[in-house]
Amino acid sequence: MGLLRNILAITQGILRASLSALRERFQPRIQSMAKPNVVRRALVSAPVGAPVMVEATHPETSKVVMVPVETAKMYDQIASLRAENAKLAKQKARVTMKVSEKGALSVFGFGQWPVTHYWDQWERLFTLQDEMRAFYMANKTEIDRRSEATRAAKAEERAKKG
Repeated sequence: MGLLRNILAITQGILRASLSALRERFQPRIQSMAKPNVVRRALVSAPVGAPVMVEATHPETSKVVMVPVETAKMYDQIASLRAENAKLAKQKARVTMKVSEKGALSVFGFGQWPVTHYWDQWERLFTLQDEMRAFYMANKTEIDRRSEATRAAKAEERAKKG
């Protein structure tokens, strides 16, 4: 009976040591996966050096897939950037002005590129204001009025091409 107790005590000691070693081996991996919206479940049975696999939502297909932690973080960043881009696209462009390094006045918000002129050029445009209005009224059927919808459609078309 004493021999059996000794064998049982030794076996329990070995199991405790093994469990302790396993905890030490996998605890850093489990703690490094603390981001709850990216990591739902980790496979901790992977050998040392192998990438830790986690569940994440693929940004293109919206399917839940098993990927390395780094890829899951990248998917999360892609999703947040797409949400930010959608938010910025909904905002109406406002007109802003800036003086360039060479002293020209740049007006932003009319299109993809700023309208930049030196002050004497702006003054000439200001003096032509009445002539420009008259020209517009005479030719307004031929002049293209780009609305926000037209700009958005053309931007989508450019994005699809390349």
